[in-house]
Amino acid sequence: MSPAPPVVAEHLKKRFGSVSAVEDLSLTVEEGKVYGFLGPNGAGKTTTIRMLLGLIAPDGGSVRIFGHDIRRDFKLAIRCVGAMVEGPAFYPFLTAHKNLQLFGRLSGGVPAARVDEILDRVGLLRRAGQKVGGFSQGMRQRLGIALAMLEKPRLLVLDEPTNGLDPQGTREIRELLRQIRDEGETTVLVSSHLLGEMERICDRVAVISQGRMLREGSLDELLGADDGVVELVVEPDRTSAAAEVLTRRFQIEPRRIRRGHLELIVDGRAGASEVNRVLVEEGLAVHGLHSRRRSLEQVFVELTGEVSDIQ
Repeated sequence: MSPAPPVVAEHLKKRFGSVSAVEDLSLTVEEGKVYGFLGPNGAGKTTTIRMLLGLIAPDGGSVRIFGHDIRRDFKLAIRCVGAMVEGPAFYPFLTAHKNLQLFGRLSGGVPAARVDEILDRVGLLRRAGQKVGGFSQGMRQRLGIALAMLEKPRLLVLDEPTNGLDPQGTREIRELLRQIRDEGETTVLVSSHLLGEMERICDRVAVISQGRMLREGSLDELLGADDGVVELVVEPDRTSAAAEVLTRRFQIEPRRIRRGHLELIVDGRAGASEVNRVLVEEGLAVHGLHSRRRSLEQVFVELTGEVSDIQ
């Protein structure tokens, strides 16, 4: 018998008064992967994660963590899980090192060497002796990730882990999650509205909006292994003419990036070479042309029509 997946959620529902926060949502997180749980702010990501971790009870549906029902067998289900949800809370008058030691005692104690090791992994070892009250929001986020990883969990759940981080800090967290995945001992479930960042690290993603699952699958399944986007460059004063030709010949409305630059989602109806042939045939000079896969942001917009809160 194959081992139970780290997370299996089936038909989750949650309402707050008259508001439906999560509606009939199911997902499966495979072992050893980085699973991206994606959507704009207010999509229901945090509510879902709180149900997955047993922090709030669903109005319907079930959650199993490594085969254990989160409501019936909470201690067994949660014992191999590390999590950071809705921002970490620490004792501001204690140092980063003392905070981690204190929280580690709740589960029997953690060696000081392990505290130093995990602070080093999140880039806070040099600040280990400083009081958390003087930390920036980004430093608190790093410390929250350190706490979630403190006891080497089999499942690491991070809710918006890059909140408050500058671009360099965001890159460091991205690299950290890649390292965790490559080590192969910890499965990562990470929620974010930063679709571009998640595209760089996730093996599998789920896109939700207004509490409903819109699409779930591997990056190849969502973005398309072959079909994608054709970008082309024409004479600036022929941009409109090129757009008209592409619409007429391929029945696809191109997006104008700027003067002389167009973007066309082809979806099997045309490739870069065919686009080039048609434009030349119509007397339009092509100065640049290449194909690329769609981005998660483009897939999200196609699914929902929403563009707010995604980067």
